[in-house]
Amino acid sequence: MVVKEEENFPRGGPVAVATKRHARSVEEPDLFKSHEQSQPKKKKILTRVEKRTKKVKKEQKKDKDRSYKTNFNRITKLTPKELTEGMLILGCVQRISDYSIGVSLPYGMSASVPITFISDAYTAMLQKLTQGDADQHDAPDEEVGSLAELFRLGAPVRCRVMDTGGVGSSKRRLKLSMNPRDVNQNISKSSLMSGMVLSGSVASREDHGYVVDLGVKGISAFLKNKEAEEYIVEYNEGQPLKVGTYLHCLVKTSQKVAMLAGEGRTVGVVIDPKKVYRSLVTDTMGLTLQNLLPGMCVNATVTKRADNGVNVKVLSYKGCIHKSHMDLDDNDTVKAAILFVHPTSKAIALTQLTHLVTPDLSPRKQFGDLAIGDIIEKAEVIRVEKTRGVYFKLGDRVTAFARLSELADKTPQKVGPEFQKGTFHRCRIRWFDYADNLTDVTLKESVLKQQFMKLADLKPGMKVEGTVRGVHKFGVSVHITSHLRGFIPLIHLADVPLHHPEKMYKVDMKVKCRVLTVDPSKSSLILTAKKSLVSSKLPIITSYNDCERDIECEGFIANISDKGVLVVFYGNVKGWVSKHDLSAETIDYPEKVFYRGQVVKCRVIKNRREDGKLKLSFRMSGKTPFGKKEVEVPEDYAVGKSVDCKIIKKSSSGFDVELVPSKMLALLPKMHLSDHLGICDLLWDAHEEGDVIEGAVYISRTNVITVTKKLSLVEAAKNDCLVTDFDDLSAGLLLPGVIKKFLSYGAFIDILGGVVGLSPNRFMCDIKLPNPSAHFKVGQAVVAKVTDVDHEKRRFLLSLRLSECQDVDWAVNGLRLLEEYIKEAAYITERMKQRDDRCKLAEWNVGELVSVTVTQVTDHGALCQLKDSDVKGFVTQTHMRDARCSVGDDLPAIVLYADFRASCLELSINPELVKAVKHLKKNKFTQSKEGQTVKSEVQLIKDEFVLVSLKGHLAGQFAYVPVRQHLNDIIAKQQFVIGQVNQVFVKSFVDGHIVANLWIHEKLTNPALTSPRLAAPDTRTLKLGMTVKAIITAVLENQLNVKIGQRVGRVHVTEVVDSLSQEGDAPLAGYEVQQQVTVKVIGFRESKPNRYCPVSRSKPGSMLVECSLRPSALAVDGQMKERTFSVGNQVLAYVNNYVPHSHCLWVNVTPTVRGKVYGLNLSQHLQVLKKAESHFQPGNGYTATVISVNDDKTLELSLTEPGSQLKEGAVVNGIVHSLVPGKGAVINLAHGKRGMLSVTNFSDNYDNADDALSVGDYIKCSVVRSASDEKGYCVLSCRQSRLEKGKRSKVKDRDIASLADLHKGDNVRGFVLKSSNMVFVTLSADIVGRVTVEKVSKFYLEDVSVYFPPGKLVTAHILSIDNDTNRVDLSLLQKHTGIPECIPADKQATLPKRTKAHKRKSETSEEIESKRRRVTDSGSTWEQTTFDASEVRTIAEGEVVPRLSLSAGFSWDDSFKLPETSGGVQESDSDEEMTETEKEKPKQSRKTRQKRKAEEKKDEQRVFEMERRQLDTDRMPETAADFDRLVLQSPDSSLLWLRYMAFHLETSEVDKARAVANKALQSISFREEQEKLNVWVALMNLENMYGSPESLTTVLQRALQHCEPIDVYQQLVSIYRNSGKIEAAEELYKTMVKRFNKNKDVWHSFGLFYFSTQQAELGRKLLQRCLRSLERKDHVDMIAKYAQMEFKFSEPERGRTMFENILSNYPKRCDLWSVYIDMLTKLGDPEPVRQLFERVIQLKVSVKKMKFFFKKYLEFEQRHGTEESVEAVKQKATDYVESKVVT
Repeated sequence: MVVKEEENFPRGGPVAVATKRHARSVEEPDLFKSHEQSQPKKKKILTRVEKRTKKVKKEQKKDKDRSYKTNFNRITKLTPKELTEGMLILGCVQRISDYSIGVSLPYGMSASVPITFISDAYTAMLQKLTQGDADQHDAPDEEVGSLAELFRLGAPVRCRVMDTGGVGSSKRRLKLSMNPRDVNQNISKSSLMSGMVLSGSVASREDHGYVVDLGVKGISAFLKNKEAEEYIVEYNEGQPLKVGTYLHCLVKTSQKVAMLAGEGRTVGVVIDPKKVYRSLVTDTMGLTLQNLLPGMCVNATVTKRADNGVNVKVLSYKGCIHKSHMDLDDNDTVKAAILFVHPTSKAIALTQLTHLVTPDLSPRKQFGDLAIGDIIEKAEVIRVEKTRGVYFKLGDRVTAFARLSELADKTPQKVGPEFQKGTFHRCRIRWFDYADNLTDVTLKESVLKQQFMKLADLKPGMKVEGTVRGVHKFGVSVHITSHLRGFIPLIHLADVPLHHPEKMYKVDMKVKCRVLTVDPSKSSLILTAKKSLVSSKLPIITSYNDCERDIECEGFIANISDKGVLVVFYGNVKGWVSKHDLSAETIDYPEKVFYRGQVVKCRVIKNRREDGKLKLSFRMSGKTPFGKKEVEVPEDYAVGKSVDCKIIKKSSSGFDVELVPSKMLALLPKMHLSDHLGICDLLWDAHEEGDVIEGAVYISRTNVITVTKKLSLVEAAKNDCLVTDFDDLSAGLLLPGVIKKFLSYGAFIDILGGVVGLSPNRFMCDIKLPNPSAHFKVGQAVVAKVTDVDHEKRRFLLSLRLSECQDVDWAVNGLRLLEEYIKEAAYITERMKQRDDRCKLAEWNVGELVSVTVTQVTDHGALCQLKDSDVKGFVTQTHMRDARCSVGDDLPAIVLYADFRASCLELSINPELVKAVKHLKKNKFTQSKEGQTVKSEVQLIKDEFVLVSLKGHLAGQFAYVPVRQHLNDIIAKQQFVIGQVNQVFVKSFVDGHIVANLWIHEKLTNPALTSPRLAAPDTRTLKLGMTVKAIITAVLENQLNVKIGQRVGRVHVTEVVDSLSQEGDAPLAGYEVQQQVTVKVIGFRESKPNRYCPVSRSKPGSMLVECSLRPSALAVDGQMKERTFSVGNQVLAYVNNYVPHSHCLWVNVTPTVRGKVYGLNLSQHLQVLKKAESHFQPGNGYTATVISVNDDKTLELSLTEPGSQLKEGAVVNGIVHSLVPGKGAVINLAHGKRGMLSVTNFSDNYDNADDALSVGDYIKCSVVRSASDEKGYCVLSCRQSRLEKGKRSKVKDRDIASLADLHKGDNVRGFVLKSSNMVFVTLSADIVGRVTVEKVSKFYLEDVSVYFPPGKLVTAHILSIDNDTNRVDLSLLQKHTGIPECIPADKQATLPKRTKAHKRKSETSEEIESKRRRVTDSGSTWEQTTFDASEVRTIAEGEVVPRLSLSAGFSWDDSFKLPETSGGVQESDSDEEMTETEKEKPKQSRKTRQKRKAEEKKDEQRVFEMERRQLDTDRMPETAADFDRLVLQSPDSSLLWLRYMAFHLETSEVDKARAVANKALQSISFREEQEKLNVWVALMNLENMYGSPESLTTVLQRALQHCEPIDVYQQLVSIYRNSGKIEAAEELYKTMVKRFNKNKDVWHSFGLFYFSTQQAELGRKLLQRCLRSLERKDHVDMIAKYAQMEFKFSEPERGRTMFENILSNYPKRCDLWSVYIDMLTKLGDPEPVRQLFERVIQLKVSVKKMKFFFKKYLEFEQRHGTEESVEAVKQKATDYVESKVVT
């Protein structure tokens, strides 16, 4: 076989062509070819897919051949066909939408970048955001920025081609990527050089900068805050960079060797455009062709010039610049930017356009004020290309291009002669080409005449005419112009609903419309073709500002619900029409009167523009109201008629039915399918269209014929008990009805036939219900009694009280309702079995034994899977009993209930129940019969029934017990508890189910029944554990008074139920006077002292009986065990009273155990905390958690979940504990936590900070920084921007987190913290700036604190920031801040301006301050500082040292002055120090005589100023050194030490203040006990304000060891009371009365505490304890003091009684008589005082004492009496004197 060799390097030309032609024509013979192979082959028939594939490959081959033939020196434009996947190209942002970015590419091309091709970090945040609804923990911590926030129009971007859209497609859709991982794919770690410009994306924001993703493997880039600051201010509107922000980064790295070796990991980047675009790629970088990226700037050398551009040499590579990207210069070397590298020829295309080489990123429009659609009247021709188009000049800097096809409506073959250079033409802008810096224009006359050029030209409400282009299932597509397209939804095609729009609308049909909504960003245009809207003459509503009150307008109905109708206008303006405003007539079912898309006229009645909420009404004068007409029915159709109906259609409100046989249409509402509202949805689901419902009752024909299937109404209709006319109503009538709606004052009851009455809240139950809507439901059938009829106003009142509506013959009782429910449930189950989707759930019967596998165990129970089935089950904790299970266990279970709505079975794995069902044998002995009385146990409680398991010979069987006995019974359900044992009476059998009734209920209807267990006992021999009958005699807030035979007892609110149906229920609400109940005796209590006694009392005959109604107590035989409590227990707590001043809710847990719930533990809702007293009513029950158990057996509880450690970002509730001007507030948090709230975190606007908080306010705050330990304080913020992070809040004063947020030259606002010789300004929670005195004001201020008090809001200018010392220097001068002086104008006129002398004085003080600062900054503290002995002044004998006595706590605000000094000032600099200093100084040149004299004079002046200041006794200490000097002079003066502590606290240095206190305790002499006590008190005060409870306890223990304990305790309790810690003060008082029980001052102080805090009852009990502890001689005085407390704080009458009792036994105690008179006088009633004086002057006392009383009597009459009464007193005094003289 001869093989022909191909030519390796053909030279081209005709020879090569001939060779190829010859190769095709000459065929070599194949000697090995067989005969079969020589047969001609049949031509293969290609399929359509194969043909297309072949065509694509052929086209690709042609493109490839064409690419290879491209000459390096040929200057051509890049075409879309030459683009290949993976190619890098430079473009500009042309369009920004929600989910993509449009990019303009060179030479008129365009592409798009999907939102997922921005960066990896941004894509990850989007994924978290989409998963945020499913898992809140995965939601992104930082707000996800929109694409409009990450990019700006016209900005250059580097892209990689990801998809070319296919060769065979008619219109290519290019897809690009800007992900740094794709763009910088060719950059490796070793090729990364300093000076390279790479595209990057912000990956995360850190404390000191930003992590930038460069897409280079193994390299992490970091952008410092300092480097990003200028870029953020100038180009990002001052906002921090967000994740995903596109950046051009200049690489800065000093690890050149490491980078070349591939070992470097981190590089720094710079994004300042001035530096980035100044960087050039040079030969020294050694970059390969692959490393050259679009956008990099290079110096290009021109090698050849041509008409269409120039050829250049770039580095060592060839390139070209097309003339469309050239500047008009003749330089040989030009600066250009790389556009792309040709994928095949590898030639580099460059550009010289300024906006690509040195882009201007400032927010300036590239094309000026021009916009798409603008018409240019005079556009000058600057260049003509005959076959392509014409270039125009628009203004100074804008160039436009009109393609050949856009020069006229009829496309010319070439550019006509009318387009000569310099001629002017009229054109219109079509779009902007940002990459080529061109404006695309058109000269077509048809386009110039168009009214609308873009979607932005269309406004809501405009009339437009369009052409139908397509009729679709959901509407019609319309073309307004050739490029503007809109859509008409189906409901807007006509005024009436269209089912076949294709019959009305045809393609190319003209249609008139109005614009409903337009959204240019989404290219969305929605139109309406409703003639009533298009031709409407009423005002057009396009915004909420157009909606003036009472204006009439037209809109269309968008949504209909049972609450009202939603009306929509133009521009998506929405308004709500409530059910009341739909019509003057009552419309019960709006969906039957209105339809979606209906055009309606309405009237604006309320407009909240700020919230975008609009309230409308259909009620208008002169307009026929909707729903007014009544439906016509045959004459024999009266309300109450029984009819059969056939279901025609199922709707959300019920069934549209056809009455049989009249075929009239009617409505069977969903809530009228059954008396049991819980299964109405299931019945609706079970019925199908075409089903016939028999036995319905016709009840109304207003608006629409309405029928019902409620058994209660059907039975009432059979008994002819329906009233359909208002005139037939009369007081006393008992009528059936249905609850229609609830209002705050009562419920409206529909008694059928369109007659509606009102049942006020007080008439809905026999007891007061705090919230009737929680017990009754809308749609519930009730029996109502007419109580009052107003024929004039045609109104009537109804009562639902069970006592008034119980005795009704026609009313359906609980057993009938239960039987009907069982039938309905059976019907639902049967229907479900016929369906494939739920048939498996319906196969299981109640009481059936099944095998399950545990799949999950939770705190509430266990989730299970039935064996060999996909049916799921759930077992609650109460149905487990002693059974224990874990995941994977296989267990037997009993089916209790099939929940079709939750698609699961409710099961029980109770071992006893499972055992009973397993051993059940059905025979004649285990068969139940009607009339049997058996014991049962409650297994399941539902709104419709109670399921019980039977015991005894019926063990293993189940029965249904009615949950209520009457339609109006709302509290019977609360008497049942799972596990409760009751006697039941078998009544009937329904569908194989046993129906039973409680024996106690059956006994009421059949008195002949008896039960040995409930036989009435002899009340004279009542014993603990007995179950007896009782009659209720009174219903109080917290107890029921009952009578058991002749004995009196009570049932405490805690002994009524075992569980609450819902939080806030009142268990006593369902009981009434004279009601008979079954109770259990649980104890006895004495009637006189009114306190609970031991149950083992030997003589209960004189005791009141303590009873229980709890089902669990009744089910237990014998005595009950005493309940105990521990931390973490769940208990039922019932409100007793709320104490506002201490924010404490007192509750009852048992009859003998009380609990308290502090304010922040009441609720998570702030509004509830603010109105706790009205929210928590006495007698209401709540589930609470035990937090702690106190020594006196009281429980501390919480109604919320006990909190864990506070996390940053959490929003919590708090209460303001104290306020510190200029600094902030101390906030008490829940569960004993505390936080600090800086004054700068009060609000986002400091102008509102003054009135933001006050002590005792409840607030909502955000945790900025959590506490370092359990004892510390967390940092809080009340800024709205932090509380509502998802919303955009208006921030006037930004949140300053660190010094990095401050910049030199900025103006900031803050609050004055302290002002003396300097002004300290609080800028944030951690930053305090200082203002030196010369920077405070241009005026000389003697006392700066007068004009700049703590808490004053000031604007300061930042002069300098020292990051090493965290010091910020500020200025308040107007020349720096630009804001006028904050000193009042009238004051400025009297103040002298600061002169040079003042400045010199300030400079001198600053020099001394700087010296002190150098000493303290060197690391020494006040403990380490040493002083020369000469500085210490000994105290002269007899000299008085200033001291401070703290009898009632210490205040940090006491004024203080330096003590006077008696001697001269000693210099502190020794000769040795001077010598050392001089040695350290470098040698200087010899000074002149003038300089030496000037220095000597300056030194003298400095020494003089120092001496003057130290001799100035009025000068306040200003530095720590001043205080150190003072305490050395007077070490025993507590006043000095305490002011020293206050000095540190003013600058938030708590630890230093604590150290000063400890140093004081060591320094003060042991003889100065009072001085030491003062320091101990101050230290306790400090720990109370800034420390933790543990640190305060430690200080207390130390103080007790060194001082008198009674004094320490009294001071600490005063601290507690002054700081508002009422509970802590109470606990401390309890400790004091135990330790000092013989000290009457302690008992008196404790009693005064109780009375002053509105806890008088506790104070009275304390008096009894006091009298048992004190000696008998102190009793009278103590009782008198407590009587005075009654007068001052509680009940004056009780105080009078106490005084009368004392004085009756001690009539000669004149001091008590005098106090008694004073107390009565203060009440303001003079008559009782006169009567008391008359009694006093009759006493037999000494003349001296009687003189005192007469004098007092006379002064009283002179103030409160008349001249006659004064004379009468004088006469009585004269008579007394005369009587004494006679005797």
